[in-house]
Amino acid sequence: MTDPDILGQADALMQRWRGAPTQTGAAGDDIPTLTDVVREGQPLPVLTEVVDPFASQRVALEAACEAWLDERLPMLVLRILDGLTDQLIHQLTQQARNELLPQLRRALEQQQP
Repeated sequence: MTDPDILGQADALMQRWRGAPTQTGAAGDDIPTLTDVVREGQPLPVLTEVVDPFASQRVALEAACEAWLDERLPMLVLRILDGLTDQLIHQLTQQARNELLPQLRRALEQQQP
């Protein structure tokens, strides 16, 4: 994957930055230019790997979501279902008192001699 020519160019550039003496002695002569990296007629290096700067954060968020879903969601669903069950029993009891109980009383009264 690595091109030896690119490594050689990088090494030469680092040597220049480490304080290798310049011919003119001027401080500004040691600044690399674009032509030090890209020469005319040479193909540009191609990136073969895409780097995701948020990958570790995304993994942490996914782990936190999974933990919450595994630990808290079942308990919350059960709590809500318990509440629904209590409400259902209460409503059915009220309906039975309001409708069924009077019908049963009437039926019993009609059967007594």
